[in-house]
Amino acid sequence: MAVFNKPTSDDIISELDIAGYLPSGEETALIIDAARTTLKSMEDNPTDYRLHIEKVHEFMRLLWSKYDCEEIYNILDSLTKIEPTLLDLERDPESGKRYRDHYVHLFHVFICGLRILSGIVHRVKDIHCKELLKVRDEHIGGIIRGCNHTNKKVKFRDYLWKERVFYLWTLMSTLHDIAIPITHLENIRKALNTFSEKFHLEISGPNLVPSFPIDLDAYLCLISQLFEGKLQPDPDRDWLYNKVDQGAYIKGYLERLVSRNHGVLGGFLVYKMIEEIFLQGKTQKYKLEPESFHSYRELVLNQDIARATLAICLHDLKNNEDYAFPRFMPLSFDSYPLTFVLIVADSLQEFLRWEGMSIRGDTKLYGFPDVQVTVNDGKIIVDCSFSVDKDPSQETYFIQEIKRMVRYEGRTFTGSTIGDATDEFCKLIAQELVQKLRLDEGFILRLSFFSGDTYISTKTLGT
Repeated sequence: MAVFNKPTSDDIISELDIAGYLPSGEETALIIDAARTTLKSMEDNPTDYRLHIEKVHEFMRLLWSKYDCEEIYNILDSLTKIEPTLLDLERDPESGKRYRDHYVHLFHVFICGLRILSGIVHRVKDIHCKELLKVRDEHIGGIIRGCNHTNKKVKFRDYLWKERVFYLWTLMSTLHDIAIPITHLENIRKALNTFSEKFHLEISGPNLVPSFPIDLDAYLCLISQLFEGKLQPDPDRDWLYNKVDQGAYIKGYLERLVSRNHGVLGGFLVYKMIEEIFLQGKTQKYKLEPESFHSYRELVLNQDIARATLAICLHDLKNNEDYAFPRFMPLSFDSYPLTFVLIVADSLQEFLRWEGMSIRGDTKLYGFPDVQVTVNDGKIIVDCSFSVDKDPSQETYFIQEIKRMVRYEGRTFTGSTIGDATDEFCKLIAQELVQKLRLDEGFILRLSFFSGDTYISTKTLGT
């Protein structure tokens, strides 16, 4: 009989094994402690959204301090000020649409995906795991040189493959929704007009003016080359990615979406932001000399950072009529493993996900899911189990939320029981994932639902 193993914050910290990726020391200890504190606050106070934001924000500060990128933390700080406005402005009870929190969500995607990745890393031998995740040890420390504030020559430290995985995952998971507020400008205008129209006034802005830098084209060429090369190592320098002649299709497709898809826009913004940090010497540890920037661009910016921004670009694309059936979707795990995990974690992150705060400060799922990873004969199997709070009012709320989600898709949900609602919820998640990912015998995802500790149902995606 299926059993729900409710994970505690300490269980999740153990699963993450952050110390297995990063060098030992004070920085790593602080990151682990901040992650534990944040998870514990959510475990003890599942309805305190403001507390969650506060703890996530401190975690982000410590995480990005490790990479000497205060600028990234400052941008995330700005996001925390914009999100409450959007939560209130964008709500339409009739259609079922609401704005969803994306800041605390970034933390949950980081945690959820790292649980999956750590499960894979722990169960696959290093030599095979490096090939599976397409990440190898770096050899750039002796190539890039710069100067710090004392004008003393310093080397960039090489990352071993596990630390490289952690860095890639940090980039793509904590920044994948960075452009969300910008792509909601039209909805903000509509929300403001619902008020101004009462006075016979019309607001025509704000609008995003498509005045992107001229180097947008070069960026799209770069990530399309990485995409076409499927992130395989370069035959001559195996820690670099093989860059295949770009496909005009993917470059043109992404170019068409850059001003209106938050993933495509976000990927470009993250790339330019990190380029600017090092170009303008905004770091304390690695203030590059002008002649060193070319090496940094080729060996860092155009490698792991470009790979992470490619994942951000792809995470919100779907093989459906709204996106004109992009021919490169759905993606397979063996071609784009970390992007694949990002999309899985992003789609599964319905626990403690805040929506429509003015209507009701609540979430569909209060607790963390149980995540179990097994690897058998090359097959990766991820079992993700959710539990709906058995309190009658929470079950009622969950059913109402599923009705709202279905209504937003233009359908009607006629079920009345918690079992009916969880079945529909599984269908919604499955529908989202199969438009983005090729779930097959190489990567199998099983979704199980419980009401409290009582098993309800399981849905398997993949064969």
